[in-house]
Amino acid sequence: IPPNRDGQIGRVVFRALGLDGKKLGEYEGKIEAFAAEGSFQRAVAQWPSDLVGPGAYHLLGIVLDKSGKELTRVNSTVPRFFIRRRNRSARRRKPSQH
Repeated sequence: IPPNRDGQIGRVVFRALGLDGKKLGEYEGKIEAFAAEGSFQRAVAQWPSDLVGPGAYHLLGIVLDKSGKELTRVNSTVPRFFIRRRNRSARRRKPSQH
């Protein structure tokens, strides 16, 4: 989310598309701050990991104003998305004890 734009952005929607271009699902992004200085924010969404396999979909971010009018789209081919799949084990391997 561009800094200092709180009043302009209403919501962010993430649309998962199959490789054939068909819509697989839409997921509401939750806007959250990640750096107070400069008002830096990001939109975060989660979707089921069984929706599609790795590399088998495109992700499209759609930014809407407060009235629902589309402001812009961001394609997943641009390296702006940090994609973290839900249901992945968060456990890390313990170092081996030799």
